[in-house]
Amino acid sequence: MLEDTAAGGKRHLRLRLTSPRGGDSATVIIPEAARLEEMKVAGTPVVLRGGKFRPFFGWHFQNIDGLPPEGVEIEVVLGGTGPMDWYLFDGTRGLPPSGDALRKARPATAVAIQEGDKTMVSRKVRI
Repeated sequence: MLEDTAAGGKRHLRLRLTSPRGGDSATVIIPEAARLEEMKVAGTPVVLRGGKFRPFFGWHFQNIDGLPPEGVEIEVVLGGTGPMDWYLFDGTRGLPPSGDALRKARPATAVAIQEGDKTMVSRKVRI
């Protein structure tokens, strides 16, 4: 949390998202009840279809690919002013050493789908 201010019934947040384990991608999941109105990632506004954020099953998902080692700054404007639980995921390509048994168990004909092997770590945070 870099900054948390309220003005005009809206909550303005500046956040820094980092991956201490060196993840190269991240996903920020914001509850619909936060009433997300605006979002910028690294100073770039998130483009909206239809001019407003539309939740998916009660949540807003923002994927961030190419997460730099120093992290990324995120700015949001919320219509909800109280703290809520958000979820953060960070991802790295491949499997950790503990995944060797899975890799070895694959038949030679196995092929990767979607993003292929990926290790995801999640965390619930109160923002």
